Amino acid sequence: MSSENLEKHTLTCEKHQKTDTNINKKSNSIALNILKERYDKGEISRTEFEKIKEDLKDRS
Repeated sequence: MSSENLEKHTLTCEKHQKTDTNINKKSNSIALNILKERYDKGEISRTEFEKIKEDLKDRS
């Protein structure tokens, strides 16, 4: 692979990594909003809320 192609490949990979990171952040944000709604409705306990919230934080 030429150095020019390698550089293009590297830039493409970096772009995809940024996109993946943004998707993960958005996904976690949506999941957290759903989690808060479930807690507010009394569907889950505070303990469950905190556990799931930590799990989501670990995924990001």
